[in-house]
Amino acid sequence: MLPDIIRRGRDPSVGITVSGAVIRRRITAAGASPDDCLAAMAPSIATIHECLGDIVYGEEEDELEHAVHRLLAQKRLTLASAEWGTGGLIAQELSSLDEPQQRFLGGAVLTSAAAIESALVVPSSFIQQHGATSGAASSAMAEAARVQFGADLAIAVGELPVQKVEDARSQRAHFALATPHGVLVRSAPHAGHPSILQQRAARQALNLVRLALLRDLAID
Repeated sequence: MLPDIIRRGRDPSVGITVSGAVIRRRITAAGASPDDCLAAMAPSIATIHECLGDIVYGEEEDELEHAVHRLLAQKRLTLASAEWGTGGLIAQELSSLDEPQQRFLGGAVLTSAAAIESALVVPSSFIQQHGATSGAASSAMAEAARVQFGADLAIAVGELPVQKVEDARSQRAHFALATPHGVLVRSAPHAGHPSILQQRAARQALNLVRLALLRDLAID
């Protein structure tokens, strides 16, 4: 997706680091002053944004939750969450921000169909019928969380599939974003090292919120 921006010997140099299910491009330049360095890096930064588009969510110390919180603030919207497979990671990341209560109203962390019925008033029979890992389950959780918390939007992640080698290519994690105009349901492959799957799913769900806000899918 990028030209030879990472080739060896290039000035400024562009490196790649991967951590916590996030890919970072690190640009390094030498110059007589910070302004000179920034000027040298500017074309590379522009190229990255041009080639990757809205895949890029921030610069420097930005994390995905910061990008989501900024967009919620810009559009004056509130968000809630309902999580099964991600174990509260979404709520943890959003509630760690300064003054999160202004935009993030809270989240429910659930571990069974019975808990979903009790906390979100979604019949456990519905979850059992469709499957806890299904898009239908995530959609119902998101809609219910939006009502329960009185939020403009609610993001939900159902149970994550149990990894099986024989089904690795077909397994998918489902995410749903409830809005005033309906529910957006998305899925992503659920494969890779077990240590990263839960965190990656949480980030994929947060990214659904970010892209919906960025493209006005959550308000139109």
